[in-house]
Amino acid sequence: MNTTLVSRRRLLAATAIVPAAVVLAACPGPVTVPAFVAALQSVGQDVLLAMPQLLKAGLSGATAAAVNTAINAISQVGNDVSAASTATQGQSALIQIEGYVNAIAPDVLPFVSLIPGGSIIAIVIAALPAIEAMVNFAASLLSAEAKAVAATAQVPTPAASSLRRAAPLDRSQAALEEVLRLASQGR
Repeated sequence: MNTTLVSRRRLLAATAIVPAAVVLAACPGPVTVPAFVAALQSVGQDVLLAMPQLLKAGLSGATAAAVNTAINAISQVGNDVSAASTATQGQSALIQIEGYVNAIAPDVLPFVSLIPGGSIIAIVIAALPAIEAMVNFAASLLSAEAKAVAATAQVPTPAASSLRRAAPLDRSQAALEEVLRLASQGR
């Protein structure tokens, strides 16, 4: 039996030579992204679709500039969440997003009902309570105006099975599923 004693220095030097791709290739299966990460990233992606809708509905001037700034900030916060993020970091991101949403809700509320087919901003806001549940957020920070915008969301409802009736989905969960669907389409 031949045992060779390897010093720490020699072992570290040898492992530094192995490319990272070889190490990653040895990992079993894909990295699983927590659901709240995918949800927040989808919010970050989808919220950018709201500004063209709001402009077409009549939002303009300084109000449009302020809403656009907030929408870009929401997008940035959502996109900054990564697979390595913890639930606590998800809560922090959600607090920031809900703060921006509360700031723009009074400005967008008069316009969301003017958007044919419904507003993506309403669907995004309606999805936030489902994300709150994912990160164990104790209480929603959404203002009354934000909740009013969310109430205008045209959220698809699942079709009932011919064999049994589908359990009714929570409206927020259905909105989240729509946000994820839109993001997956890259719209």
